[in-house]
Amino acid sequence: SLLCCWLIRLSSWYIMATFIGGPGTRLPFAVESFLGWSLCISCLGVSGYHYVKSVIFSSRRIRQLVHSVLGGWLLTSNTFDNDAELDWIPLTTHTRAEVERCTPWQRYLSLVQVLELRYPDALLPILPPVTSQSGSLANNEAREVATTIDRQVSNVADIEMVKRKADDELMRALRQDDVCRRLASLAMRPYRATIQTTTSITTETKSVKTSMGDSMSGSNLISNKLCSSAPVQTEKHESSENIQTTLLEQLPHNRLLRRISRMWKFALILPSLKDAKAFHRVPTNPAGIVATKCSKRHENDANYPYQISIIMPAFYEKGNHLIAKLTKALETSNDPDEIEVVIVDAGGCTDLEKVVSLGSNEKQFGKISIISFTDGGGRGPCLNFGAANATGRILTFCHSDTTLPKHWDRSIVSTLEHDGMDDDDLFQLGKIRSNSCAFAFGIDTSPAGLAMPFTATSQSTSYPTSSYFPPGIRAVEAT
Repeated sequence: SLLCCWLIRLSSWYIMATFIGGPGTRLPFAVESFLGWSLCISCLGVSGYHYVKSVIFSSRRIRQLVHSVLGGWLLTSNTFDNDAELDWIPLTTHTRAEVERCTPWQRYLSLVQVLELRYPDALLPILPPVTSQSGSLANNEAREVATTIDRQVSNVADIEMVKRKADDELMRALRQDDVCRRLASLAMRPYRATIQTTTSITTETKSVKTSMGDSMSGSNLISNKLCSSAPVQTEKHESSENIQTTLLEQLPHNRLLRRISRMWKFALILPSLKDAKAFHRVPTNPAGIVATKCSKRHENDANYPYQISIIMPAFYEKGNHLIAKLTKALETSNDPDEIEVVIVDAGGCTDLEKVVSLGSNEKQFGKISIISFTDGGGRGPCLNFGAANATGRILTFCHSDTTLPKHWDRSIVSTLEHDGMDDDDLFQLGKIRSNSCAFAFGIDTSPAGLAMPFTATSQSTSYPTSSYFPPGIRAVEAT
């Protein structure tokens, strides 16, 4: 530190002594101009380099530039399609344990079993027309099957129709069945594979044999004879290479894998609002409902009884605390009759049944349900369980310490439905339909909210050990 201070004082003294820069500089005008312009040009050069590197020199732009300049003459027959170069996007999320538990081939076999059990039409075989030679089949049952297929695929139009129906059924399975989506996503994912290659090198050693003999005429002849029985040596070299591949690259002739790969980009597209409304959401576990109250006065949607479902996880919560938060949400909503509240009891909660009696005759939620969740796994599985048991068209995830803004329900519906515009109207306006949104929320800064203690649990036991304040409330209280 002393050395740095000494250098700073020395440099300041030197600058003041020679007057480098500033109005009283002693440098020649040419030298000062050269230094100033050099500094400006170097700064512009550095900023321009980083701009070009980050914007222009990307892999996709370089490939497009090379193809446009060279006219594509570098492309050979071994070049893959552009679809194969696209990044793989999973249909669902998965954990590392799911990836390491089974290989993609095992996931593919599981997918085939699920399709055979639930969606047999998606695996309808596409066979050529069967002629009268079917008499050579083993039994009468096989003949009947062949005759049925012969009638179904009697011409090309029928074959195309059967293919179309099978593809539609497979697409429906990939979009609506979570098990099929997960298995297909795990089966089609890229993975690392070790390729073992064995190289054999064969060498043949040739020897020359010289013999001398006397002929009948007495002249000496020297004959060179190549020995045909030469020794052969074979050397084997084994090498291994770790490459990234996919199941489709290993099995390019698999019909189901090729169909799934062709439909992959369409399976990623979310259904339109019309299709989403046509899909009726049915609770998956109605037996797990602890308490419920339905007070909706009218029906406005044939497919979804409620516009919004609030899903709120509860773990070691008190009923009075949830009542206070939901009362505030009820007061700031516009149309509470169209709102369903789903409280997921993950354990340790007290007096949750009091939440069912929330509201008054003038204003109350359309439905309040309390369901029990005992599988564990954290907040994510708890929210997924609540979403599976919700019946609203729009799912809103909210925590017990969240304060919703005014007119929050109208804002959510207006944002996701684009004020009732359909897909054609959005396309004409150059907009894209939103499928999710986030809104601003607050923290209860009232004395009652700041004084509300939460129950903490130990990592080794599920029993409450102490009371704590959430970090957000503690930050508000401290500031």
